[in-house]
Amino acid sequence: MTIQFFSLLRWTGFGLALLMPLTAPALAIPTTPAATVQIAQVAPTNPHLRLTLADLPAGFTAPPPAVAAQIAQQIAPLSGQMQANGINPEDIFVFLHPTALQIVVGFHATVADQGQFDAYLKQSQQPEYQEAIATRIQERLAQMENIALNEYTSLPNMKEVGDESAGLQLELELYETNFKADLITFRQGNIGMFTAVMYPAEATPLRPLLDLANILNDRI
Repeated sequence: MTIQFFSLLRWTGFGLALLMPLTAPALAIPTTPAATVQIAQVAPTNPHLRLTLADLPAGFTAPPPAVAAQIAQQIAPLSGQMQANGINPEDIFVFLHPTALQIVVGFHATVADQGQFDAYLKQSQQPEYQEAIATRIQERLAQMENIALNEYTSLPNMKEVGDESAGLQLELELYETNFKADLITFRQGNIGMFTAVMYPAEATPLRPLLDLANILNDRI
C-alpha cells in the first residue's frame, strides 16, 4: 500500500470523524440554545437518498471490503454517538478515487424539528460559532499525528440548496499535503442531508459539491 493510498484511507475515516461536530448538532459546541437539534433516527430504508457511482466520474469506487473494514474501525467510536443523535451510521456512503485522492461521503436523517434544525444551519454560518467548531476540530486533531487544520470558512454558493442549507470548507494538512473538504448540510422538507467532497488543495473536485447536493436534493 503506497503512502498516498494510506493517507487517503486515514483521511476517509478521519474525514467522517470531522463531519460529526458539523452535521450532528448535539455533538457540536453549543453557543446558543438553538445549537441543540433533535433528529429522529432513520432506518436505511430509503436507498434512493444517497449518491451512487453512476453520479460520479470514472475512477471512483466503493471501498473494497478490507478498506471498508478499516474505515468502519476508525469511525466505530462515533457510531454510538451518531445513533444517540438520530443519525444511523448504516446510511453513510463513501466513494474513493485512489489516483486523484478524492473522496465523496454523506448520509441522511429525518429532521424531527425543522425550526431548530434551520436555526442550527444559520448559526453554523456565524463567525463566532465557526471559531468554536474550529477549536473543537483542533482538539480532535491534537490526538493524531501528521494532520493539522489550516482554515475553516463558509461556502456561500450553497445557500440555494433545499429549503435551508449551510456550506463549509475545511483546509487541512495531512502527511505534508494540503487537502480541502467542501461540505454541505441541508434540509428539504423533513429530510436532512449531509455530504462532502474531499480533495487535494491544489486540485479541483472531479464533481463539485454543488452538483452532488443538487442531485441529492432532487431525490428527496
